[in-house]
Amino acid sequence: MKKFPTIPFSITLAAFGLLYCLTFPAAHVISDSYEWISAISDGQTSTLFHPHHLIYNAVAWAWTRPLLYMGFSLWISVQLLSAFGGMIALAGMFMVLWKISGESRTAVVGTAMFGTAFSVWIFCVDVEVYIFASAALIWSFYSLLRAVEKPCARNFFIVGMTCGLAGLFHQSSCFFLFPSIAGVCLVPVRIPRKFFYAMLPVLGFGLVAGIPYIMAGTLIGGARTVGELFVWMTKHAQYGYYGGINGDTPYRMVVGLGRSLIYGTSVIDAMRVESGGWDGRAIITALSMAIVGVGYLACLGVAVFNSPMLKSRGGSALFLAAVWFLCNGAFSAYYEPQNIEWWCIPFPPFILMTAISCSVLEGRRFWMVAMAVVLGQFVGNMSGDMVARKSPSFDRFYNAAAEVERVSEGKGLDIVPALIKGRLPEGALSFHILLRQSKDDIGRAMDSMCRQIENAFAEGRPVVVFEDIMAREKLRYQPQAAGVIRYIEEATAKYGAEEKSVVIPWEDGFEFGKISPLREKKIYLFKPGSKEAAEWLDVLRAYSDDSGKEAGPK
Repeated sequence: MKKFPTIPFSITLAAFGLLYCLTFPAAHVISDSYEWISAISDGQTSTLFHPHHLIYNAVAWAWTRPLLYMGFSLWISVQLLSAFGGMIALAGMFMVLWKISGESRTAVVGTAMFGTAFSVWIFCVDVEVYIFASAALIWSFYSLLRAVEKPCARNFFIVGMTCGLAGLFHQSSCFFLFPSIAGVCLVPVRIPRKFFYAMLPVLGFGLVAGIPYIMAGTLIGGARTVGELFVWMTKHAQYGYYGGINGDTPYRMVVGLGRSLIYGTSVIDAMRVESGGWDGRAIITALSMAIVGVGYLACLGVAVFNSPMLKSRGGSALFLAAVWFLCNGAFSAYYEPQNIEWWCIPFPPFILMTAISCSVLEGRRFWMVAMAVVLGQFVGNMSGDMVARKSPSFDRFYNAAAEVERVSEGKGLDIVPALIKGRLPEGALSFHILLRQSKDDIGRAMDSMCRQIENAFAEGRPVVVFEDIMAREKLRYQPQAAGVIRYIEEATAKYGAEEKSVVIPWEDGFEFGKISPLREKKIYLFKPGSKEAAEWLDVLRAYSDDSGKEAGPK
């Protein structure tokens, strides 16, 4: 048996640890990051245990306590946790690739392919949950390879337990049970023994993930029946945002998986006519995309034309990686195929298959393909995203929030779309979120907003309103709100005093594949005690479902 390459392993992890710490972004453009930071900061039980990723917020809260005491900011503390999760994932990738190939070059290159891909890199430096589920599943896959190699009850039970840990970080990890059972099918034992082994991963998953979910659903979610527990567990999927297969699903999949390799924000900016065109950063990123694409196509060609040699190298491991990728990938394709978040979990088996395919090549050919992928991803993501994200100005919504705060002087009631609310201090108001809280009851949402406006005026505080109080893309999910949104916006434009304007990427109507254009949006100010403010509030109070169908306030 070959000696484990301790030095290449240590150097690889140290290099990526340094890279991730040096590329912590100052511009946080993942909108969920603001929600998780708010939950961790509040420390409330109801928000620390999120139904889709049960323990992430709670783990982050516990991790940040000593770091905050030592003087680290909350953002940096959680980013350090993300980098730590990334190190666990990278260590697992190295171990799996070494176990399959027995080559240090394949382990190093495959780990570098994984670590420089955008969907891994960004979740290792920003505040998000997916890298932890991905890391746990990589180690679950390692355990599965051991269980297939040395089948026993203990090994298959460990597979289920590590998969259960991944499930606590994200529900979609449950699909790993399919490759776990597929692994049992590869074991040369009698049918009764296969059935027994197949139950063990399910049992391990149920003990580690199932019991905590049942406890959280009953104690925190208030579920009293199995149906109520299911509704609580799938809370966000109930909004109707996600899911479905249609004609453009394959295109969305290609976009989602492609942007998992190189996100290419600079290229998207260049495609906006208003952005100033193709600068050097965008050109470098576009060229990197092309080089990386050629590298992955070369690996695919190797897999197709050298399948016998590939089978002799990977064997059952490649089969299990393919099952993992197909199961989680099918869910991603159904749920939201263009979103890199949903490709982070099926991404490890994709890289495993790519790296093992590349390992079939010998000498110079191996290094040419490997460097095309690794250096292409590194340069493309560094030039196209990571460098720019070091500056808060990269986030146009952050800039818009800063302008709103300047107009309100930090003491007003800010009524803004949800994307901007997350970038403002606590207390800002989003009609989209009011609709969620009122279970899409428009009348209740309007009453809540009017009460808060009235209270602000009574306290002598101004009210600041963003021109579009809800992103048009959000109306795809809440079409019943179109009338009230138009009503509020027209009343605001009629009575409000225009104070500022900001330029942001904005959807006038959602169409996938269309680049969000840069739009100039106005910020309105209503001063307490003014005639315009009183008339505006009266018009808002007068809203009814029928008035929303008219052209707007007269």
